[in-house]
Amino acid sequence: MSHSVTLDGRSRRARAQRDRRRAEILAAAAEVFAQKGYDVGSISDVIERAGIARGTFYLHFESKQAIVEELLDDLLETLDSTVSRVDVASEVSPYDQLIDNLVQVLAVLDEHLDVTRILLSGTHPPELAARVRTFWDGSLGLIRSSLSTGLELGLVRALDVDVVSCAILGGLKESVLRLVLDKSQHIDRRALAEKLLEYHLFGVLKRG
Repeated sequence: MSHSVTLDGRSRRARAQRDRRRAEILAAAAEVFAQKGYDVGSISDVIERAGIARGTFYLHFESKQAIVEELLDDLLETLDSTVSRVDVASEVSPYDQLIDNLVQVLAVLDEHLDVTRILLSGTHPPELAARVRTFWDGSLGLIRSSLSTGLELGLVRALDVDVVSCAILGGLKESVLRLVLDKSQHIDRRALAEKLLEYHLFGVLKRG
């Protein structure tokens, strides 16, 4: 029994060590490709940044495409788990819940700046472009789902969900590119979220 317990403990420690090493390689890759770009950045750069042997890299990833795809998948999964469904029974107003969701999205993008830079770097090579498109399609799906829920709950007026979802995503991408990635100025996430949501909910024309 004790021998089995010892082996189980060793297995857990070995797995934890592998997970830590994999996370370190992912972090190094994010830095390299954010700074140099996907085309210029190389596996050798990642290996040097992570301080590992080449064989160690290939124990975890088969190519630089594979590692960037995992970075994008991890970010989308984090965003997906961050966005909460609006609860009309909550004491918090639906508007404030939407603000909270947007603040959390901005926080996630800010906390994963290197991956965000890769996403917003402009053109991507063919082997990566499809995965980047999948990421943005997933993000668009989150927005579309939120708008559809708003329609079902009577929180938003009748609208073309697909068109408005694209407009919101485009505005968010440009705002992140120009404001969140620019570290020369402090960004109040809640204030930015309120301005973005106010624009998309009410537009620019005076009311009344």
